[in-house]
Amino acid sequence: MGGKIRDTDDEYIGVEGRDDASKFLVSPRQNKDHSTNTVLRVWGSTFKPALKKECLRLGVKIFDRVMVTNLLTEDGRQGAKVVGATGLNNRTGEFLIFKAKATILATAGNYSQYLLNTELAGYNTFRSRNSTGDGTVMAWRAGAELTMMESTFPINLGTGFLHTWYAGAGDASYENVPLVDANNKELPIPTQGWKDGSMPGDWRKVRDVLRDGVLKGKYELPFYGDFPAMPEIESRVTWKMMLREESVSRIIVDTYSEAGFDPTKHQLISYQLLEGQLPLHWRNVGKGGLLVDWELKTTLEGLYAAGEQLFSARDHSFCAATGRYAGRKAAQYVRKARKPVIAREQVEQEKARIYAPIKRTSGIEWKELHAGIARAMQYFCGQYITDRLLNMGLQTLREIEEEYVPKLFALDPHKLMRSIEDLHLLAYGQIVMHASLARKAKNELLNFNRIDYPEGGPQEWNQFITIKLEDGKVKTKKLPLDYCGDPVKNYEAYNKDYQGVYRRK
Repeated sequence: MGGKIRDTDDEYIGVEGRDDASKFLVSPRQNKDHSTNTVLRVWGSTFKPALKKECLRLGVKIFDRVMVTNLLTEDGRQGAKVVGATGLNNRTGEFLIFKAKATILATAGNYSQYLLNTELAGYNTFRSRNSTGDGTVMAWRAGAELTMMESTFPINLGTGFLHTWYAGAGDASYENVPLVDANNKELPIPTQGWKDGSMPGDWRKVRDVLRDGVLKGKYELPFYGDFPAMPEIESRVTWKMMLREESVSRIIVDTYSEAGFDPTKHQLISYQLLEGQLPLHWRNVGKGGLLVDWELKTTLEGLYAAGEQLFSARDHSFCAATGRYAGRKAAQYVRKARKPVIAREQVEQEKARIYAPIKRTSGIEWKELHAGIARAMQYFCGQYITDRLLNMGLQTLREIEEEYVPKLFALDPHKLMRSIEDLHLLAYGQIVMHASLARKAKNELLNFNRIDYPEGGPQEWNQFITIKLEDGKVKTKKLPLDYCGDPVKNYEAYNKDYQGVYRRK
């Protein structure tokens, strides 16, 4: 497809991990002795353009700058077959209606639920601002079943300058870069490099050691990434490959470079310890998402899900694999699916809902509404969880919905998009709180701290809690952890066109 994965221009001849025959650049992650050459350094900035180019070549019709706002169902009924969706163009304000025999939700997760300040450090800059739980909320409103929605966890990166937990400057991998203090004294921080083959999370093991060393005068702030201490070729490959080719930091590297930063001459400041510890009520929603079967089909006919739309989602490789799989299964389904019929009344209701903010010219803007939602989540569904707090939280979110949403206004299509995201955040928060009420047990694996239920029996601990809307009412139930059955047998049963599950010899 054109995504660059080899050093075809021979820019990095001599860098450790480069295979001269294949021109692959192997990463040192968990791989200091080259015994596990499983991670490759790639040119990340080339992948999305290549993907779009291939989609266009195949005849895929792409609607850029369109935010999907709602799923359409047969007869407009909750719990019925999904027959399409509606969308809003965030540049023109145009309302779009899509009719489809099958729909795949892949709108990623939600990284804005608990944070509210878009100007200062109190905001998540690690993931796209557009990741506001839209797909999950659309599926919820349509009647699809969700699970693990009660799981949340403290944020430990991505706010302000603290863009990663192991470097604090730029983004992505700081492979091989030694960290030093203000006096050039090397710090005992794993480098994720050929020296130790560590992973990013290993930094946390020495965080308290560094803090104690600073307080006792052993180390002096600020810390720096000591690029000049590295061999020139290693410095260059980390700066240009591991940082610049990680999409969200390309602009950072380019801006530094244009200002004269040279990794062979200059150190890069790290903001570790300077920003302090993030408060535990600054959180991300956890691993919740859509409940699916072996075809990645949700509990609604015609609706499939992939990537972070699924519960217990993983990283980019998981997203790519599930996306291809869901697409294959949905394509098989449409061959026998009946013709979709859209209910016009449902379309008109959605149009009225999303255009409501543009009917007003004053009141509350999206940032204020977002701030109120986030504060309610922090206070009533944060580090401490009880029935009383959760019910107070639901009451607060209902108050926001009833008293303040009718005052929401937007003066242009972009602000209208942000306003609709707020409505999704509001619904998402209610889902999380309802799911949290349903789990009457503390669960460390879910980072779920029910202090009014400090201990839970086996039944409470070893089960999924599912949640859905049925006739407008919240319904929850328990689901065994092994509801999917035998992994190997079921995978092969549902994928007879595959050659079978790989078995190590």
